[in-house]
Amino acid sequence: MFWEPVAFKEDDCLHWQVGPCKLWVKRTEDEWQVAVQRGASENGLTVADTQEPPSGVTWTRWAAINDDYIFRLLPVMPDRPALVRPESPFTFPPQSNLHFYVSIPIWLRLATGANGGNVLRDEAVVVLSNSWFGDPMEGRLCYALKTTARRSSRFLRILPHLAACRVHIKNRSEKMLAFERLCIHTAHLCLYHDDKRFWTNQIDVTYGGESQPDSIAFAGAPKPAGQANVITEAREPVKKGLFQKSFSDFKAFVRI
Repeated sequence: MFWEPVAFKEDDCLHWQVGPCKLWVKRTEDEWQVAVQRGASENGLTVADTQEPPSGVTWTRWAAINDDYIFRLLPVMPDRPALVRPESPFTFPPQSNLHFYVSIPIWLRLATGANGGNVLRDEAVVVLSNSWFGDPMEGRLCYALKTTARRSSRFLRILPHLAACRVHIKNRSEKMLAFERLCIHTAHLCLYHDDKRFWTNQIDVTYGGESQPDSIAFAGAPKPAGQANVITEAREPVKKGLFQKSFSDFKAFVRI
């Protein structure tokens, strides 16, 4: 698996590819160097091979601890919420329930040390555009994520950089709920792997009406994940549920 630690020797240059993101990592006498390039191919998965970087790539450099020759490439969730927009909107009648699956592109954490404790930086595998969720004064900056919102996980593409996220929505209000945009708080999601794909926690969202926040609960990996193992913990774990707005107030929605 690409997140396993790799031991470098001095002057080694190794190459990883996860989906469309390629990385070259060098270890010199006293520093780490990393070059990143993104391409069109989404199926690529390469772990620590000796492919040379193309000419003209830009290198970023970090001072190295003298005895630290271990590098890890850890999958993590994005550093901002994902504002999900289905290609075809759903409408939830009062007291109805529905679940669907979305694919969220992972990020890569560049870290050194056997346990990955020395973090160099986080790198997006796919660069997503920005969107704004909420009103202009108290909203939040998100990543825009357009999705087919599949009803079954078997219809999701299995790619090395995508995590399947099951969302269960309950409309407990007395009015129709038009789901056109949903804010997924990715900071509270763990990443799991079942030897085929990445999964996140299941998210349960209960909508009670426009005047009150939504109840959000984070369970473990959904049933289709089987015995998936936790690979990385959430950026901001929560012990209990949250009470936050998850559905857009369309009158205040601003796209950046």
